[in-house]
Amino acid sequence: MSGGQPITLPEGEAVIGSDGVIATPDGEVGTLAVVDLPAGATWRRKTGNNQFLAESNATAAPVADPQVRQGFLEQANVDMTAQFTEMLSVLRVYEAAQRLLELQDASAQTTAKDIGQV
Repeated sequence: MSGGQPITLPEGEAVIGSDGVIATPDGEVGTLAVVDLPAGATWRRKTGNNQFLAESNATAAPVADPQVRQGFLEQANVDMTAQFTEMLSVLRVYEAAQRLLELQDASAQTTAKDIGQV
């Protein structure tokens, strides 16, 4: 988006400069909006077309000196080992809660059965 408006590229080659300016052989088309959220804020959801919606109380601020690189692939800033370990921990807690509910259900069935025999 350039100035909050969608950028439409004509057919042919387009180049994105390190400052986020998008240019074609016919001239400059627009500038990418490179923004950052304040510490602790998160993106709430993906809205499509590579756009994200921030939390309602968070304001995205323009990055002072963005470094855009055309043709590069940015890697995730996630520690896969830590995330996988956390996922396994959550899975174990979920399984324990599931077993607890199964035991409670079996106990309730036994109680209902025993009351019927009295």
